[in-house]
Amino acid sequence: MRWSVLTFVIGLAGSVALLLLLGRVRILGVLRDKRTGGFSPSRLQSLAVTLGGAATYLAMVLSEGKLMDPPVELVVALGGSHSLYLGAKAFSAWRRHIS
Repeated sequence: MRWSVLTFVIGLAGSVALLLLLGRVRILGVLRDKRTGGFSPSRLQSLAVTLGGAATYLAMVLSEGKLMDPPVELVVALGGSHSLYLGAKAFSAWRRHIS
């Protein structure tokens, strides 16, 4: 079972790398606010927590040799992070609406 997980992870990483190299996945401007064009701290926070969570889960899967349910702490961290990001977007839209 361990080899199948490793094969899946390598295949997934290879697919993402290929799409990045071919330009099919655009990453330029991923940390920019679409409205102002400036740097977006909330996007950075969301990206950092997502990548950190993915790396944590990947390390768990590789050490166990099988896919498993993510730990509750990881789900809570991701949910909180994305809630903050969406809350910032909602607040920004609300401010634009009332002005």
